Amino acid sequence: MTYFMRERIRLFFCVLLLFCGFSVSGKAGETLKVDCWMEVSSASKTLYVGDSCLVSYQLFSDLPFNKVIYPSEKDLKVKHGTMHLVRRGNDGATFRVRRGNKIYYSAVVAQYMVAVDREGKCKLPDLTFQISFYYALPAEDFFSQFMGRQKVQTFTKNLKAKDFFLDVTQKPRRSTTEMMKSGTIV
Repeated sequence: MTYFMRERIRLFFCVLLLFCGFSVSGKAGETLKVDCWMEVSSASKTLYVGDSCLVSYQLFSDLPFNKVIYPSEKDLKVKHGTMHLVRRGNDGATFRVRRGNKIYYSAVVAQYMVAVDREGKCKLPDLTFQISFYYALPAEDFFSQFMGRQKVQTFTKNLKAKDFFLDVTQKPRRSTTEMMKSGTIV
């Protein structure tokens, strides 16, 4: 190899590293927008008067999340009923799901027990969760990139769950013959 050829190759790699450093450092200062929402679900949309059901709040996000701050107890008011927290946190059970053509991180972040004592339509309160998201920043230089060093940036976002309604009805009455067939003492 000639001297000029080695110098050209060395110059090419220097310019390449210089451009890689500029493109990476340009991305580090940007803030990302997160695509996230909360889905509310229960085992049954119909609830009998006096019975209770479990309502789950599931978070979907295109960025990973690591902390959820829950609404206070005073926000858990249901007209003609009660609502209390049963389980909080995702205890490491975050998984990935596909929605359309995109993959999202998902976890059940909270579960509430709801009981209503009058029939009709029951609207659950609008709960707002504060969620902390994180993402890895690109390496600042070639050495950090080579050694695998990464900085993590976090940011928080308030996320309001959509309205959720439960239909509350009276428990159907059974006749004496139906109760005897089921083994119930009359």
